[in-house]
Amino acid sequence: MEKEWDSKTGAVVWLYSNRHVNKLKRFGDIHYVSRKMDYVVLYIEIEKKEENLKKISEFHFVKKVEESFLQEMSMDFQQVLEEYRQEIQENGTPLFS
Repeated sequence: MEKEWDSKTGAVVWLYSNRHVNKLKRFGDIHYVSRKMDYVVLYIEIEKKEENLKKISEFHFVKKVEESFLQEMSMDFQQVLEEYRQEIQENGTPLFS
């Protein structure tokens, strides 16, 4: 079974005003709203990402839309752990201190 968050990606929507936050609910799940800095963290379906981001950016109350690159990042940390272990064995001190 595919995890729910594997089918979604994040986007940060910068706003001129928080007055219209409710209009963004139809594009995905609102995770966080910053009242002070006027931005919304929104999770949208990956399949509809391009069309939804385009529609969102056309609203008059939206300053800028930034999409998350978390899906493109490697989450395999095995190589980093091996390098860390080697550094400790060779020098006796951690690589990151």
